[in-house]
Amino acid sequence: MLDADMNLCYWTLKCNRSVRWDQGLKTLVALTASGTAIAALSVWARYPIVWQVISVVACVASVIHSVYFPSEKLTRISGLVATWKELSIDYELLWQKYDQLSSSEAWKEFEATKRRERTIDESQFPVDNKLREKAVQHVLRKRGLA
Repeated sequence: MLDADMNLCYWTLKCNRSVRWDQGLKTLVALTASGTAIAALSVWARYPIVWQVISVVACVASVIHSVYFPSEKLTRISGLVATWKELSIDYELLWQKYDQLSSSEAWKEFEATKRRERTIDESQFPVDNKLREKAVQHVLRKRGLA
């Protein structure tokens, strides 16, 4: 249950961070792209270096966005959050239903829930140890174990 809770917290933090970066980079690219029309204004004629810097920043932001925050990556991370949330709830309900896994019925329910973890593929995402530690500490505080 604690593992599922920690993974839910970790992937939620990772998803929130990715979404913030995704939105920020999209906003930057949109603002600078719309600046193309503004570039024709005479104000940029007086400050050509500013426009060149903005153009370079827009290009770099566009490349970073497409490499590090493709939509399928965000979709996969959101899917991991949903999967871990479902498992976390199932473990929580199992914990509430049985105080121990001593009965065969309890053990079967636990095994079925545990086996669903096999379908989770996190291999395409590097582990962020700082974020993982933050998730662990959050779960420990939440459960009164800190």
